[in-house]
Amino acid sequence: MHIVEIAKEVKKRKDSIADYETAGRDDIVSDLNKEIEILSKYLPEQLSEEDIAKLVDEAIVESGAASARDMGKVMQILRPKTAGKADGKIVSEIVKQKLANI
Repeated sequence: MHIVEIAKEVKKRKDSIADYETAGRDDIVSDLNKEIEILSKYLPEQLSEEDIAKLVDEAIVESGAASARDMGKVMQILRPKTAGKADGKIVSEIVKQKLANI
């Protein structure tokens, strides 16, 4: 299984946990946490938000982004650097914040 696919499987399980907790299904939550733990062993170390922010700053400079309309250019530069190492949703949120402040 490819790293990106493993990351997707981990994300699916993390997203499901809240629903099962709400439903009071602690048995399933426990199983999902065990699966996440096992799958995570096959992933590279995850980037911190601080590390992602640095990469975003570098990508903004590299792409010459000047507004939120340039988000695609920035994300294109970031994808290879963050694939399997960071949740894409978090990366895009940081990019949006940074571009909004330009």
